[in-house]
Amino acid sequence: MINNEGKEMINDYAVQNEVFVGNRRYLFAIHKNDKEPQRFLKCQCYDDDLFRHYVNAVTSNDFVECMKLYMADISAAVEQIEKDRAAIGLEDISCLKGSDLLSASRDKNIEGKVVAIEEKWLFDGYKDISHQLYFITGGNGSYANSRGNGCFCVNLYTGEDTRIERYEVLGEVPEDKIPAFAKEHLAKARADYEKRQAKERKNRDDAR
Repeated sequence: MINNEGKEMINDYAVQNEVFVGNRRYLFAIHKNDKEPQRFLKCQCYDDDLFRHYVNAVTSNDFVECMKLYMADISAAVEQIEKDRAAIGLEDISCLKGSDLLSASRDKNIEGKVVAIEEKWLFDGYKDISHQLYFITGGNGSYANSRGNGCFCVNLYTGEDTRIERYEVLGEVPEDKIPAFAKEHLAKARADYEKRQAKERKNRDDAR
């Protein structure tokens, strides 16, 4: 909810400051009532496909105490990104460019392909190759000349099933451009995808 001053409200707390780190917002807010005993709030916020979530919330009656907690959360998040980047094991973690990739234009089927997201769609702090690579497993957006945009996929950094939009795709990643950190999750994703494809073919054959 937005108040009359254009500030985001978290219940009765008006957000005074926000910082994006990766896919989370770090928020500092002040209660609308000056007499509120716990006047200050710090928390984190993220959105999923359905809801907005406010987590790790702490209230305080002391501005300095709450601000220190807020700043500590931001520092910890930045430090974690640094550690994650170091663990990738690449000297150059910058995003792949269009010149590194094969075409993934809308007249091409990208199901079963490794694709790279265009850098502009990545969160600040996540603008690197580790957050750019996905194995496409299906969805209307993966088909050639489809009107849909949704592409079901596997994040090759985390191994998690997720969804991206077709308009976010910069191109198909050639095998020689797939970094070592992505290959373990890619091998599993491909094996699972091939098993599903084989099962679907068998079901179609049995139905004839």
